[in-house]
Amino acid sequence: MSPTESINLLDWVLVKVQSEQIRVLAGIKLLHTTIWFFFAGCIVAIPIAGAWRQFRWAAALSGLVLVECAILAMNRGSLSVD
Repeated sequence: MSPTESINLLDWVLVKVQSEQIRVLAGIKLLHTTIWFFFAGCIVAIPIAGAWRQFRWAAALSGLVLVECAILAMNRGSLSVD
């Protein structure tokens, strides 16, 4: 194997690894955005449920939001796992 071929192979491996990392990061961002939309929808739906006198729904939605707030508080507002 010539030095040029080994560099090309190394470049290919690096591109492959970076491509996989980008794919994983895109998946994480998509999951985060989906969860964010869900909780934003819950927050918007709470007063609507109250206006429609669906207080159990409002309480359930409030509970979900409070659980998320508690999780964020335990992580000191950070989404990182470290």
